[in-house]
Formats: sequence, structure tokens, C-alpha cells
Amino acid sequence: MFFCLLVFSSTYKNYLELQVVCGSVNAYFDELLGLMHKDYTDELFQVTTKLQKCNMTIEVVTLLRAITLTAGDRYDFENPAKVEKIQWKLIGFFFRSLLKKSFDNPEQRLWQLFDIMTSLRNLESVAKNIHKLRSKWAVMQDHPLVLDVIKCH
Repeated sequence: MFFCLLVFSSTYKNYLELQVVCGSVNAYFDELLGLMHKDYTDELFQVTTKLQKCNMTIEVVTLLRAITLTAGDRYDFENPAKVEKIQWKLIGFFFRSLLKKSFDNPEQRLWQLFDIMTSLRNLESVAKNIHKLRSKWAVMQDHPLVLDVIKCH
């Protein structure tokens, strides 16, 4: 997922704030509400606020992606036990090599990052529900290519 910076001001929140969201560069919050369901938008901004506060390095992001890719509940692996073993090695390396060297309290940082990963997964779940709603719109029935373009994976 790619993230873009977004500045929004809104009567909804009554403040100006910099947020990071997927797509919609230079869109206002009120404009996003017209495109996405309010629950999804709220969840999106909560997750992006957490992401901003983390100030993750490229190494952290890369290892988190690798850990996510090896999550057994996301894919049907040929040998899930081996994949889980790899995942635990990645988590161990992540903890020992990056977190212990960079943070005073590496355990707390690890759980903060896992909390963010869980939030991203929840956001993905909400996005899939929103996509199901969109697919019922008349315009989407008439133009299925549009639905494919905006589909959240």
C-alpha cells in the first residue's frame, strides 16, 4: 500500500492537520467523506496518525512487511510450519538487530508496531466491506472497470 501526504481541514473535526492516507493527494476531509464511508475514513485517519507517530525507518518497514507476508492466516502455504518458523526468525532478527539497538524500551516498541500492524489489518477488513457496498452502486454495475480501479486489496 502506498501512502501520500494529505492536508485536510474540515468542519467535521474543526482543525487543520497533516495526515497520511492512501491515494487522494490534496483532497479535503469533506471530499473524502463523499468518496468513502465515514467509518472507514475515521479508521483510516486513526491508523495513519499512529503510523506518523512511529517514524519508521526503511529497515523497520521492510522487516514488518516480511513478517506480514509470512502470516499464516493470510495465505495457504504449502508448509505452514516452515513459514511460521521463518516468521519467528524474522521477528527475532527484527527485535535483536533493530529494536534493541535503536530503542531504550525495545519490548514496548515491538508491541506498538504490532498494534499498528493489527490496525492496518482491521483497516483492510473495513475496506473490503466498503468495496462490497460500492460494487452494488448502479454506476459500478454499468462501469465494472471503475470498480476494479478503486478496489482495495
